[in-house]
Amino acid sequence: MGNADFLSRCPVEPPLAEKGPQDILMLEISAKSLVSAQQIASQTAKDNWVLRGWSGQQSDKEKQLHQFYIRRNELSAIRGVLVWGNRAVIPPKLRESILQALHAPHPGIVKMKLIARSYVWWPNMDDDIEVVVKKCGVCQQNRNEEPKTETHHWELARGPWSRLHIDHAGPFQGRTYFLVVDSFSKWLEVAVVPLTAAGPAVKFLRQLSATHGLPDEIVSDNGLLMNRHLKTYFDKLQPQEIRFDKDNSSTNSKHFIPGDSVWVRNYATGPKWITGEIGVRTGPISYTVRLEDNRVIRRHQDQLRSRLPQSNQSTEDEDTPSRPIQRSQL
Repeated sequence: MGNADFLSRCPVEPPLAEKGPQDILMLEISAKSLVSAQQIASQTAKDNWVLRGWSGQQSDKEKQLHQFYIRRNELSAIRGVLVWGNRAVIPPKLRESILQALHAPHPGIVKMKLIARSYVWWPNMDDDIEVVVKKCGVCQQNRNEEPKTETHHWELARGPWSRLHIDHAGPFQGRTYFLVVDSFSKWLEVAVVPLTAAGPAVKFLRQLSATHGLPDEIVSDNGLLMNRHLKTYFDKLQPQEIRFDKDNSSTNSKHFIPGDSVWVRNYATGPKWITGEIGVRTGPISYTVRLEDNRVIRRHQDQLRSRLPQSNQSTEDEDTPSRPIQRSQL
C-alpha cells in the first residue's frame, strides 16, 4: 500500500531474522582408529612368509595358510602392502579395526560384504562380518523378517475312517451342531447336540464307531465306510495294522530347545526385535518365550531367531562422541 500523505511514516522494513545453525546435509564420521596403508605395510612386514616365497612343502598347506596358498599366483606386494587383485590383504592385528569401520553405520551383512569385497580381503572375511552383525544389538533389533517356514501340513491318512477330525459349530439358527469329518474321504457326519459338552459328543462318536468301526485316531473331524469291512478292537491286533510312518521331520533346520537365547519379533511399541529365552515347545513350529520383563508369550518359529552374545561395540559407539574427518583422510 502507498502512504496516505506526505506526513505519513514510511513503511519500516521487517527486522532481519537471526541466522540459526546451518542444516547439515552429510556428516562423515571415522571409526575409533583409522587404519592407514603404512600400518598395513608395517604389520605385513612382520608376517613376511608370503613375501619370501613358498617352500612347496606340505606344511605350507596347513589350515591357517591354505587360503593364501591357493592364491599364491595371484598375490603381489605394492610398497610393502600385500594385495590380491585390487584388494589389500589385511594382517590379523588390523582386521578388528577394519570390521569396526565397516560396521560403524550399521549397514547390515550384505552391504558390509559388498564394501569389504571392493577394498580388503583376508581368510574367512565373510564369516567374520556375519559374526559382527549377529552380535550387534542395534542391527538385530531392526533387521527384516526371517524367511517363512514351510507350512506344516497334516500327514495323509492311510485309508477311509483312519483319522477323524471333530468340532462343534454354531449356534446356527438356534441350534448347535457336532461335526465329524473323515480326513481321507472328506465324508461329513453331523449331529444336532443340545450343548457343546463332552457327553453328547461321546455319545455320537460311539454311534459312529458302531456303524463304521474304530478309527486309528481322532483329531478334530472325519468319517466314512468305503469298500472296507467293519473294523473292531480285534482288527487292531492284526499285523497289517502296524504303521510304517515316513519321516515327517521338517526340512527346515531351524529349531530351538528350552533355554536358547533368541530374538523375538515385537509387535508392540519399540524395536522390531527384542531379546528372550525359549520356554517350552507348544507345537511342531511354535514355542513359548520368556522376555526380559518375565512376561511369557507364544511365538511361531518364523517370529524367532537365534541370538548370539551381544558385543559392547554398539554401546561404546553411542557413548563415545565421534569427530568429523576431512575428505583427505578417506
